[in-house]
Amino acid sequence: MVKAIREFQSFFGLNLTGRLDNDTLHLMSKPRCGNQDVGEFVPTRTRRYISHNRKWEINDLTYNIIKYPKQLDKSVIDSEIRRAFDLWSEVTPLRFTHKKSGKVNINIRFEEGKHGDRNSSYTVLSHTFNSKYVSDIYFDGSIKWSVNSKEGTNLFQRVVHELGHSLGLFHSKKESSVMFVIDRGYNPNFTLSSDDVEAIQAIYGSNNKTEKVNLEKDHDVLKNN
Repeated sequence: MVKAIREFQSFFGLNLTGRLDNDTLHLMSKPRCGNQDVGEFVPTRTRRYISHNRKWEINDLTYNIIKYPKQLDKSVIDSEIRRAFDLWSEVTPLRFTHKKSGKVNINIRFEEGKHGDRNSSYTVLSHTFNSKYVSDIYFDGSIKWSVNSKEGTNLFQRVVHELGHSLGLFHSKKESSVMFVIDRGYNPNFTLSSDDVEAIQAIYGSNNKTEKVNLEKDHDVLKNN
């Protein structure tokens, strides 16, 4: 228990007390992604981003929205999810096609209640399960999802984050990254950071519109256990 708390504190730059002090409990209470954020930190001269050990072997990917939430029109949800896919395709050679039937690479669904959340002790907004050929993205269908509003949880921003996991990224320690584990609320200027672009291009390369990003290398990297 003490080790897990210290790893959590290390990830978020807190004092390594190994206790559930006020600062630790405050961060633990914030809405977040359910995917793992704590692992083995190794000081190394490498990129500041955190890369997963998974990569899609094709550039043309398909997705389907299997189950919708009740509070937003389907057309609005389709549009926001499309925007999220477009943000990643703008900086990579990846292309995404929405299919309403048949097998797809990425399944998206909004579910209520427990559905395999890894971090059940937290307030989990969304999480992603990856296998070799399929990625399943789950969003909490019971909460209020919003579009261009500070009320509720912004759908576009959460989808961008979970797509990062689906494409092969872990959580980032940097708050400016779309892969930061804790939801930071609506940001009208929300977009990929330089770290996000560098991370995804390290896996898939760039496209004809963007140059490959190359940042300084002396940062810690989170390794998968």
